[in-house]
Amino acid sequence: MHNSRFSYYRDTVLIFIISLVAFTYGVFGRELIGFETRFGLFAKEMLNNGPSWFPTTYGMPYPDYPGLHTALIYLFSLPWGHLTTLSAILPSAIACSVTLVLIYKLLIRYDRTWALVSVLLSGLTFQCLDSARSLTMDPLVMLVSLWAFYAIYDKTLPERWLSWRTFGLSLPLILGFAIRGPIGLVIPAGIVCVSVSSQAGLKQARAFALKAGALFIVLLMLLLLAAYHTAGLPFVKKVLQMQIVGRMTDNSHHYPFWAYFTDAFANYALSFELALATVLCFGAKLLKPTTPVYHLLRQCVLWILIVMIGMSIPGVRKIRYIMPIVPALLILAGFWWYQPSQNTLKIRVLQGVNSLFLSLPFLSVVLISAFIVVTHLKGLDVNAHYFSGYFLLTLLSCGSAYILFHHPKAYGLAKPLRVLGLAVLSFWVVLVFVISPVNVSLNRVEPFVKHVLSQLPADQPMVFFDMDPDGEALQFVLAADLPTLPLFVHSLAGVQVQHAWFITTDAVFAAQSVEFKNNVIMVDKGRLGHRKVVVFCLKP
Repeated sequence: MHNSRFSYYRDTVLIFIISLVAFTYGVFGRELIGFETRFGLFAKEMLNNGPSWFPTTYGMPYPDYPGLHTALIYLFSLPWGHLTTLSAILPSAIACSVTLVLIYKLLIRYDRTWALVSVLLSGLTFQCLDSARSLTMDPLVMLVSLWAFYAIYDKTLPERWLSWRTFGLSLPLILGFAIRGPIGLVIPAGIVCVSVSSQAGLKQARAFALKAGALFIVLLMLLLLAAYHTAGLPFVKKVLQMQIVGRMTDNSHHYPFWAYFTDAFANYALSFELALATVLCFGAKLLKPTTPVYHLLRQCVLWILIVMIGMSIPGVRKIRYIMPIVPALLILAGFWWYQPSQNTLKIRVLQGVNSLFLSLPFLSVVLISAFIVVTHLKGLDVNAHYFSGYFLLTLLSCGSAYILFHHPKAYGLAKPLRVLGLAVLSFWVVLVFVISPVNVSLNRVEPFVKHVLSQLPADQPMVFFDMDPDGEALQFVLAADLPTLPLFVHSLAGVQVQHAWFITTDAVFAAQSVEFKNNVIMVDKGRLGHRKVVVFCLKP
């Protein structure tokens, strides 16, 4: 008993520490890019102006998110005294690490191999690994969703499930709302509803839904009260529009209703494919489960469906919005390693999967070589760590070759964690040493911004001409650290600043009249993310 308890605590501590190191390795000092810059500017302004109910951009409250996620970055940044990439990413990384610990705690009661394999499969799930190393709030929504499910699943008596005195159930719903707004409560509440419905029937599920709805209304009223206290009634209307009405009615992205079900094959591979195979091969047992294991698997299927279908209803659909399905995917995918010797089908599937895992180090070497060729042919200046990647993958390939020449079928079944570990490390090396550096190099804006600022006259603001304040301008402002707030104009006629420098997209500038172009002087050209921009000033 003592050794079992020691093994349990050892595993949980090691899972947290190792995963946190894997999620944060190499991020310190890298530039925030793309969508990250919005949250980076949130944190930077909170560090300058102090905590607030809502994050701010250009000194104005931003209605799309509550302020808790930004406050977490603010707290992690305090030891450095300024925003760093590590402090910005730590909330995401910690959330993913705690999620893996909870998955282990959930499955260890059934089988240690199943628990550890499910944890390791997160390292082969691109969206999970990439989000853990990025500045995004979706991992926190994933964590509170699993937390809520765990709080329900861990109850042995149905009458205790709906007790709101149980701190472990109400807290994740409240935190989800404080982090992500209404979506942050609706997703975990939906997961709990289908779990209660599966275990205790529709009557208790309706009772829970009513209580969750009451909590939702209370929290929404508090959110709107905070919005009114922040910037009055107009801001309250913006909060309602951005966080509720706009999400339901916006169809500007033109994604089909089934987009999540098709895009998940790529973004949530390989877990999604393995989970789907579990459902297809064991569907009959999931429809009428006779053991606690199959009851858990059925709840995971319902969990995935409620999130993917529910998030397909709003007009705005982005693949990261369904990240709360990751724990359920990992549990279903890892089921193939649960007592495989008792099932011939599992043995055959795992033999094929193990062959794929053992070939992954060699495939990764080919992938890095392809990256080198493509970047060289396109003349791209990228800061990838090819030599380090080659070196580590060579070592992993040696380990894989050793297994391949020593009865790989039997070894894969007897030592699944070692085979899977080789595959996870190979994928991690490619992501950390090649894909992420290349992505940052192609999207970085700091060199261009610094070059522009080195020429900008002292004490002159940068004026953004016909540019979206919530688009590429965010990247410039975050990198520039301007002493004054930037200006946004759609016409030069209203500009009162003498000797101002303007920045706009190449497309906007090209669309201007000949007379307009004759009255300006080109200063610089560059890129903000993927978009070409030009810098100009007015002729004296």
